[in-house]
Amino acid sequence: PEEISDTLKTLSSRTVSYVDLTDTDGDTIPDILETNGMRIQNGQIVYSDPNSVDSDGDGIPDGEELKVYLNSITVGSITTLVSVVVKGISSVFGSDSDGDGLSDKKDPNPYEYTYVPFTSKDYESNVKKAALDKYNAVKNERAIYNHISQDQMDKVLAKMQIKIMMKDVNECEYTYLVSDEDWLRFCLFFNEQVKAYDCITEELHYFRLKLNRCPATLDEMVDKINAAKKEDKWIMCSPEKGRFHMFGETGAYNIKFISSNNTDNIYEAVYDKDGKLITENDDNGKNMGTYNYASSFKKSTVHEKFDVDTYKEWGNTPLDPVPIKGSWNDNVTKKVLKVFGNIEPRKKGKDEYTVDEDAKKHYIQVCKAIKIDYDKLLKANFSAACY
Repeated sequence: PEEISDTLKTLSSRTVSYVDLTDTDGDTIPDILETNGMRIQNGQIVYSDPNSVDSDGDGIPDGEELKVYLNSITVGSITTLVSVVVKGISSVFGSDSDGDGLSDKKDPNPYEYTYVPFTSKDYESNVKKAALDKYNAVKNERAIYNHISQDQMDKVLAKMQIKIMMKDVNECEYTYLVSDEDWLRFCLFFNEQVKAYDCITEELHYFRLKLNRCPATLDEMVDKINAAKKEDKWIMCSPEKGRFHMFGETGAYNIKFISSNNTDNIYEAVYDKDGKLITENDDNGKNMGTYNYASSFKKSTVHEKFDVDTYKEWGNTPLDPVPIKGSWNDNVTKKVLKVFGNIEPRKKGKDEYTVDEDAKKHYIQVCKAIKIDYDKLLKANFSAACY
């Protein structure tokens, strides 16, 4: 210890014994470092403005984008700055440090390229080209492909494109970073290939769980509806149309929404009594809303084939116990609904049906919140006709 102390005293006398650590803008980074530059973990030397808390004006203070750790040692009356460690959290000289198309504010790894293919405007053409290249390679190996019709070829190409896109989604950790606009474009293109393939496998059926996108709470849904133009509003379903999402003691409170006609009604959301979005984590997804491969409004027959019949066969999730063959529709029978206190089925020749009174009040409150009439909703079944 004595030798170390003597050595440090000697080193201190031969090196800088004092460093001006003035921090003019109060961003926790000394002026001397902001002016002379700081080497961060990827080797870059970055500079910032000693007179500005937010050098690049991106709304994130320099002290949050760059973490500076000053290590010093004191021997006797002499304090010596031993090392400076700077860790870049995001860029202070630009909004996209790694050039991956994601702003540092959103990018989970601002200094590491994040692969999110769906943001590219060339994504569709790239997928089509990749599928065609693969098809031609297989065609050269299998003579049978030289004799198939154009319709058969289109179906094979659609299947190949679906596999490419499913792989991209499965391998991307950051699909939540894709903008709503880019995600909608991807989903509509994906749905086109599903229709061209004209077949829903079990894998493809459950894959829809990765495609749905909707507000996280009922309050957020209400705000989104009120802020949107008529053609972009989410569509609230009547109790009758939401009855297949009403299993359980408080199931009558569950309210279903489908996305606007401008989105081809591809997204669904069901919120429980407390306004929470029901997901696959809630009773294995028994009451959840699911992504649609075909519009329930525009293409009801195709919707039945791709989205409803498959639900009867496989349920919402692999663990969903609801769709037992021959009895998947049980929750809308009078016997079961009386136990749940849910909606009574329509009586032959009559349009009336009843709802649990407390659940009815809940529906009415939500109708008022999105500025539609409850009675009109019951007749129209969808709020799109009520706005």
